Parts: sequence; C-alpha cells; structure tokens
Amino acid sequence: MKKYCFFIVMLWLSQTIVAQAIKGKIIDKNNNPVEFANVVELSLPDSTFVNGAVTNKEGIFSIT
Repeated sequence: MKKYCFFIVMLWLSQTIVAQAIKGKIIDKNNNPVEFANVVELSLPDSTFVNGAVTNKEGIFSIT
C-alpha cells in the first residue's frame, strides 16, 4: 500500500511540474484591455505555431 501511495504522489508531482502556463494581459497605449485578440506561441528558429489563445473581455489570456 505504501508503494502505491508513493507512486500516485510522484505521478501527481511530475504532472504539476511539467504543466506550466503562460498568462498575461494585453493592453493598448491608453491602458485599455484589448478584447478578443489572438495570442500565439511560436518556436524558433522557423516560427512554427506551437499553441495559441484568445484574450477575454478584460484582455487576459492563458496558454497551457
């Protein structure tokens, strides 16, 4: 039973360490939130699309 619990805890920890998020807020030059803007994550050196998100009404986005 002890080994089983240890395995579950280690599996959970490995998932939380790997799962990272990029969060932010997009604002314009007047500090107003930019609604429904596309935010993309690109890889270097060839700018291949990796992931993307759309901002909400407050200009907030999250890419996991």
